[in-house]
Amino acid sequence: MHPDARASGRVPWSAWVVVTGSGLSYAGERVPWDDFPPQQYSTDEVAPGECNVGWVLVSVPRGSFREVVTVAFRPFTAGAVEWAV
Repeated sequence: MHPDARASGRVPWSAWVVVTGSGLSYAGERVPWDDFPPQQYSTDEVAPGECNVGWVLVSVPRGSFREVVTVAFRPFTAGAVEWAV
C-alpha cells in the first residue's frame, strides 16, 4: 500500500484468480486437503505503508495448470490488476 492510501478492506483469497487461454477462471479458495500447507496470504486489511506477502492456493482441474496464462487480483471495490504467466 502506498503510504498516502487509505487502509484496504479485507483481502479475500477469492479475489485472486488464474485465467486459462480459453478464458476459464479459477479463484483462490480454502485448502481442501488435510495434508497440504494452509494458505500463506493473510486476508486481513493492509494498512498504508504496509505490504502483504504470501501465496494463495488456486485449484485448477488436473492437467490444466499449463493452460494458465494470467494471474489476476480482482478485488470487489477497485480495478483488477493482471500479470501474464
